[in-house]
Amino acid sequence: MDRDIIIRGLNIVLDRYRVLEDVSIDIRGNELTVILGPNGAGKTTLIKAILGLVKPSSGSIKVFGYDPFKEGEKIRKLIGYLPQLEKYSYEIAIPSIEVVLMGLMASRRFPRIPSKDDVRKALECLGRAGVRDIAYKPFNELSGGQRQRVLLARALVKEPRYIILDEPFTGVDVRGQREIIECLIDLKDDIGILMILHDIAPIAEHIDNLILLNRRVIAWGPPIEVLTPENLKRAYGTEIPIIIQENICYPLLGDRHA
Repeated sequence: MDRDIIIRGLNIVLDRYRVLEDVSIDIRGNELTVILGPNGAGKTTLIKAILGLVKPSSGSIKVFGYDPFKEGEKIRKLIGYLPQLEKYSYEIAIPSIEVVLMGLMASRRFPRIPSKDDVRKALECLGRAGVRDIAYKPFNELSGGQRQRVLLARALVKEPRYIILDEPFTGVDVRGQREIIECLIDLKDDIGILMILHDIAPIAEHIDNLILLNRRVIAWGPPIEVLTPENLKRAYGTEIPIIIQENICYPLLGDRHA
């Protein structure tokens, strides 16, 4: 399988603080990869570097053969990005379909007037995300899970080769989490998925590869190989209990954010 994202010797220093140090990983397409680690581990900085939003101090990143910092616009056309949900304002009562259409209109010149084909495409993506029935419901009236799936539809409308999600389960109830997971699993055959999580339990059985990060890569690979007591202690600075059921690891992280 192609290695869509190749990172070698990545170092990032922000405000004289070394956020990432000597990160080298491969992230393959058509798989679900999770980045796990404590607060301040550099998880969000890593995905921003992949998107070309943060400049490396040294090292290299190649995304589909492109350099994110030099060719970021090309990469951002190929990757759908869902920031953390709290980054969005819910004060404006616009229909959910307009939120999705923003994903198409943002890169166009004025006047940014969606065509019938744009609307059809937006409705199709809402359908793929399982929320076509709320296309015209105000975004600020949706539940956390519904909002995330509308934002997922907005990412899909660009027909990306990859989707990156930053803490997609934050502020989402158990039912909403399950609906998001079902949607992502349906997409995985066609689109690579990279997620930042602070707790992998909701999606543990579906993870193909896991990156355990705390400024450095502690370990990466299949979760059963990465989630060892030794690796978790190196990442979090304390002992983390692990439950293993049917070869699936569930680290009991709770609210541990070293």
